[in-house]
Amino acid sequence: MSTEENHALTNGHHHNGMNGDQNGQEKEINQNEIQQISSWNFNILTIPCIEKKFKVAILMFKDIDLLGILGQSSNKFQNFLVQLSNKYDYRGNPFHNFDHGITVAHGIYYIIKQGITNKHLNQLEKFSLLFSALCHDVDHTGHSNAYETNSKSELFTLYGNESPLEKHHYAQTIQIADQCGLFDSIPQDQLVIMKKYIQHNILATDMSKHNQIMNEFKENLPSLLKEDLAITEQQKINLCGALVHAADIGAPTRDFSISKEWSLRIAKEFTAQLELEQQNNLPVTPFYKDLDKYLTLATNEIGFINFFIKPFWVQIEQFGQGKLQQVSKNIEQNIQNWKQEKEQEEQKIAEVKS
Repeated sequence: MSTEENHALTNGHHHNGMNGDQNGQEKEINQNEIQQISSWNFNILTIPCIEKKFKVAILMFKDIDLLGILGQSSNKFQNFLVQLSNKYDYRGNPFHNFDHGITVAHGIYYIIKQGITNKHLNQLEKFSLLFSALCHDVDHTGHSNAYETNSKSELFTLYGNESPLEKHHYAQTIQIADQCGLFDSIPQDQLVIMKKYIQHNILATDMSKHNQIMNEFKENLPSLLKEDLAITEQQKINLCGALVHAADIGAPTRDFSISKEWSLRIAKEFTAQLELEQQNNLPVTPFYKDLDKYLTLATNEIGFINFFIKPFWVQIEQFGQGKLQQVSKNIEQNIQNWKQEKEQEEQKIAEVKS
């Protein structure tokens, strides 16, 4: 979405409903604002004001009728977002921050809004899906699981070497929700199911599980697409985890201007970790090297999209049955754009050398 299209959200007036009226619902949803977030290329980075970011998050839940899951506690959602964003942003991570949480949630919101999950998921499961996407990286250290393990960090001590970050994100999510009383109105039996889904979805964002998740999804795809077949509980859980994982690594499926900005941000985080690894005599992460050089970044992006993004998102798009066509267009365009950027950078370097 262009900056112009963002006009109403970036410059819109503060609604009183943002502070939560009696039932936490605004009386009317602004259709203009809904239209803006209904684009796959919606870009949260063009919205500087934190209050407006909260508004986007609330709109996503409202527009697809998921806020009602919280019952009487839906008026606590605003406060939850304040606490969540604080816990996301206090470290100043360029990539793993509240904007990333909203971006991943937006990918899930878009998929749910297209009706793609209607056959398989009920409202509680959809809520869990969108909620876990929003919260999936809260209190991220800006480092990888390998770094947490190698540095024998506090998270490693707490959670061991398997997905220490993701286990921490889940624990933080539930802690903040409990502090805000967000789940107080949800019946206990439903809450147990909801937490099970949220936990699974957040743990599915561990990149080391990528191949396993992708292969399971590919295996389940024929069942997911059968009109007259109900999927098993396990297939349903796997589906949700796969969708959150896909949305999490989905920056290269967005418009190039958005995708490139996120690439530059993750490169900063990786480079900072590499410096820490070198300073502390820890094993260095090979593909974090030279990411401050644009040629290396462009080369890596082409590889990342071709090997990780494209094969997985092709499957997700098939699941979308024609409703996610923007994705493959963006992926192909982004590969071409990165190739162009790479060639231009190579020319610049050659000119300097000559």
